[in-house]
Amino acid sequence: MNNETNNNEVVNNTTPEPTPDVNTEQVQTQESQTVDIPSEPVKNVAPTTGKTEILDLSAITSNVADANSINIVETSTIKGASGSSVIGSIDNGVAQANSNPLPQNIDLSKPQVEDKKTKTKKVKVMSTKDKVISVLVTIFVILVLGAAGYSAYYFGYATNPSLYEVKTITLELGDTLPSTVSYYIDSPLPLDDMEYSVDTSQVAYDLVGTYKYSVKHKNVTKTGQVIVKDTKAPELTFKDTTKLVFLVGDKITKDNLVEECTDISKCEYKLEAEIDTSVAGEKTVNVIATDEKENQKTYTTVVKVYDIQRVVSCESTPVPSENNAYTTSSLIELNFDGNDQLVLSRKYKKSTYTDYAAYFEVLDNYRNDETYKFDNVTFSYKVIDESQEIINVTAFNDVIKYYSDNAYTCK
Repeated sequence: MNNETNNNEVVNNTTPEPTPDVNTEQVQTQESQTVDIPSEPVKNVAPTTGKTEILDLSAITSNVADANSINIVETSTIKGASGSSVIGSIDNGVAQANSNPLPQNIDLSKPQVEDKKTKTKKVKVMSTKDKVISVLVTIFVILVLGAAGYSAYYFGYATNPSLYEVKTITLELGDTLPSTVSYYIDSPLPLDDMEYSVDTSQVAYDLVGTYKYSVKHKNVTKTGQVIVKDTKAPELTFKDTTKLVFLVGDKITKDNLVEECTDISKCEYKLEAEIDTSVAGEKTVNVIATDEKENQKTYTTVVKVYDIQRVVSCESTPVPSENNAYTTSSLIELNFDGNDQLVLSRKYKKSTYTDYAAYFEVLDNYRNDETYKFDNVTFSYKVIDESQEIINVTAFNDVIKYYSDNAYTCK
């Protein structure tokens, strides 16, 4: 349906034919609505078979008698032209009305309002000078922002004297603290030892406990903790068991085996179990060392138990000293088992004194030295000689013959 105004006419593609009068009647719509069709003749009605175009004749108004008249035109298009609206369709002679509203009248005497929704945006074309200025302004803003950011970093971060954290340090009893600053603090910045001052004067290295220390950087001082703990077990040193002789039936004590037990605190040690010497052979021995803080460690050594059935001593010819106060000789102790096989031999350096005063002087000086074996009956002592002789025979007769042939007296 087209709303014809004072300057609109309908132009048909074909010559219009007279249209019969249409009586007013109601037509059923698809949505159960009715449309009143006027009974008066309809102006400019096109034939029902041809296409109809609506031409805008805005410049022609004289031949339009009624500005509010409505033309109903048949067309093959499904959309209404500008200023028109589709109100229905005819299917097999039956009119089907739509519920579309009628178009509004256009008053040509008033200026038309431009549709802002379809208004074309205006684009400003910048001159070369404007572009250069815009680029320079952008660069200037970037430089200002960069300078502000660097200033914030430098003064608020890079040179911030409080930008470090002290550590809680655990120290083993008896150990000392280093002087390196990085041992005491964490900092995201490079550390210069000359800029920091560390005070650990309140820390007692040899006493378990918690102590305070401080780190000063410029005008900022922070305090940390040093926790001194005793977590290490004592250290145990064994005697050279290859030089120890234990016979079947001997009682072996912890002091027979241990040379030294060391710890920052009091050290104690004990045999894990009693050593069985009822049978000859090698014995594995465990010794447990414990300190005052119950730190404990087990140490292991091996001893050998001998089944000695015969002992023979072979001594070389004594050689007098320069002052004739004593003589020296080599003494070989040979130990044989029940099968007369050599199982142990020990070589000693023997000194026999004729000057008794000189003997007792030596006795007083070395009385507590276990390497000296004194005999107050013969006024002699013997000391282990590390230069042990290696012989290739083990049978009793072969061993005695070997030493006799080398100027030893065996008995």
